[in-house]
Amino acid sequence: MIVPPALTWTCLLEQEPSYLCDSAPVWFLQMLKPYKGQEQRVRITWGAPAAGDRKDLAGQIIINGRASKRDLEAQGFHYIRRFAVLPSLRRARWFIPLDSASVSSGAFSLYTPARMSARMKQLAAKVLARTHLPLWYRDHVTIASRELPPVEKAIRGLFPNMDVRLALSAGAPEPARNRKPSLAVLDPSGKIVAVGKIGISPLARQITAHEGLVLKALSDLPEAKFQSPRLLFAGDIDGNHLVVQSALAGTPPAAQWTPAHQLFLETLRRGSLKPAAYTAMVRSLNTRLPQLAVLGDRLQMVLDEMMPVLEGMKVPWTIVHGDFAPWNLRQHAGRISAFDWEYAQLDGLPLIDETHFRLQVGYLLHHWTDEHAARELTDIAAACPMGYTQQQARALQVIYLVDMLARLIEEGYDPNDEMLAWYRRVLRRMTPSAREVALV
Repeated sequence: MIVPPALTWTCLLEQEPSYLCDSAPVWFLQMLKPYKGQEQRVRITWGAPAAGDRKDLAGQIIINGRASKRDLEAQGFHYIRRFAVLPSLRRARWFIPLDSASVSSGAFSLYTPARMSARMKQLAAKVLARTHLPLWYRDHVTIASRELPPVEKAIRGLFPNMDVRLALSAGAPEPARNRKPSLAVLDPSGKIVAVGKIGISPLARQITAHEGLVLKALSDLPEAKFQSPRLLFAGDIDGNHLVVQSALAGTPPAAQWTPAHQLFLETLRRGSLKPAAYTAMVRSLNTRLPQLAVLGDRLQMVLDEMMPVLEGMKVPWTIVHGDFAPWNLRQHAGRISAFDWEYAQLDGLPLIDETHFRLQVGYLLHHWTDEHAARELTDIAAACPMGYTQQQARALQVIYLVDMLARLIEEGYDPNDEMLAWYRRVLRRMTPSAREVALV
């Protein structure tokens, strides 16, 4: 099950609760229908909670209402947290803790905006949050539980001498199938000391587990010259998969390609050369494509066309980040580092991450047409990057497009999804045989 953004806070409670909610907007009541556990009774009140004994409840959720901490503690609720919900509960993206002005302000760093306008809004929100006045949010949620929730208990075990607080993000906007709650771990001053992800759906559990394995493998590399987060915890917590990693120092870099980006990717390449066709990335495509529900045979046709070029070119052992984009990067002391290694491949191909960066920035920030994107890729290939011929560079770009399309299809995106359709059109322009890919 993919948790609706408005219910992101449920990841802090024990699984399979029975939610009791009598009065709330219709859209909220409809959202609660699938959540009908048998064990834990959790009362949700919209507005001020009714007076009375609540000792039969395992927890209480108060939306847009006030309840004194003393009263909740008197009822046996020893875990009490209050969050502002932005931009609103119905369109929830972030849950900002309201424990203190510094914690609230620091929690906004969980979000990495790429556009300058969004950065200015984020800065303004941080300034307002430091006033500790309720001017910057409309909806708020109070969570009261009798015991420390499993997720926070696991995280507190990593920081036994620190009174940490959690900020929550609903994850990628709907209708993303890979969406998962993420969190920032903040110290009392509002500094983010770690970040975490909670895999709830089968796909999300698979993704978070993979990232944990990748971070462990990266930490075991001898003399690694690139910086990545340290894995602090990876394991199952109350039926979900939790991954916690250290926070990277620095600030979000500009959304443009620089020598610092190039240097970072160069540090991911090492070792002896081998035919590109024999990398794990290419071999896995030959396994994945036949299993796709749609477009698998057409993408296989494109891959087969590229194989002679891949067999004839040598590449270094290359780690592929998999989602190398401005919102997953930090810049510190002139150097780039990367987090969010969910889609990393430890035996991939060069030019994959650069191609992803340029197309994601072009599509999401500059609204490139597919014609513009194909023209940019053609110009890059014509410059013979890394000493490859134009044909070889173009083959690597095509492999990226095939891999990206396969990923989107595997995650359940409809073939007519806007981004998936855009990638299909770019691929169609990059190789003549891919004209068939435009057909479902």
